[in-house]
Amino acid sequence: MKRSTLLILLALAMMAQAADYPVTNQDEWNKAAKRVQAGDRIVLQSGIWTDARLVLKNAQGTAEQPIVVTVAEKGKTFLEGMSSIRFSGEYVIVEGLIFRNGTAEKTVIDMRTSSTQYANHSIVRECVIKDYNPADKTTQTTWLSLWGKENTVEYCYFGGKTNKGTTLIVWPNDSASTENHHRIHHNYFGYRRPLGSNGGETIRIGTS
Repeated sequence: MKRSTLLILLALAMMAQAADYPVTNQDEWNKAAKRVQAGDRIVLQSGIWTDARLVLKNAQGTAEQPIVVTVAEKGKTFLEGMSSIRFSGEYVIVEGLIFRNGTAEKTVIDMRTSSTQYANHSIVRECVIKDYNPADKTTQTTWLSLWGKENTVEYCYFGGKTNKGTTLIVWPNDSASTENHHRIHHNYFGYRRPLGSNGGETIRIGTS
């Protein structure tokens, strides 16, 4: 058998092993998050998810077979209340999430799951965070935090932030996040009302 034919057969075998995990609630998410492997997808079903705390720890995708968190149908899955997502690992794609009608406790989309577990070579794309604010504008939240290295934020919408806290932060805080080569491109940053004090930036790179 030719080497090229063997490689094709191996690739097809790997693709055949990839699985979809349709999830409709927090418990189903928690179970799927523990099982996913390279090439798998966690698919959030359409509807409103309230107070969803989505955590995906140390997910190990590859460049050829990333682990994907997506939605069943674009524009029909909404995360509300105190919903957020945190993920870490290699080659993870998060796409199609819409955050509205609520706020996060600290960070809406966080590309780490602990002080040492970061996301690398991962992508956030086609996500929306709109008017996702606490009632008190002095309460500090961040909408998206980039940690790790070689991550991308693309084709997202961020608009209507009214409270204290940067919309998007790149954190080069340690050797695992410096010289990070992140890419932030083709996103739309909507109007942000002047905060009237420090802490109302749209994008911040680094800390003080």
